[in-house]
Amino acid sequence: EGDKTATVSWSAPTARENGAVLNADEIDHYLVAALHNNVTTIKKVIKTTVIYENLTVGEYVFKVAAVDKNGAMIDLTLNAGAYCDRLQKHS
Repeated sequence: EGDKTATVSWSAPTARENGAVLNADEIDHYLVAALHNNVTTIKKVIKTTVIYENLTVGEYVFKVAAVDKNGAMIDLTLNAGAYCDRLQKHS
């Protein structure tokens, strides 16, 4: 039954993958990918928190990328503690 929820939150990046400074006003949005049972769903969000509802029991892997105003992506999975790596749901 899909009655579980998960909250995924992260810190806004302050640097690009190449180490260049990234100012908060340069970030346009975030893409959050949820992987479960070989299916990936992607949400586009503005805030640094997203809530997934009606989840089924199982293992979930979440990956987050920031997208700047020019469309360049900054993969936050490279930054320790920037995303929720795995979430084990229990009934």
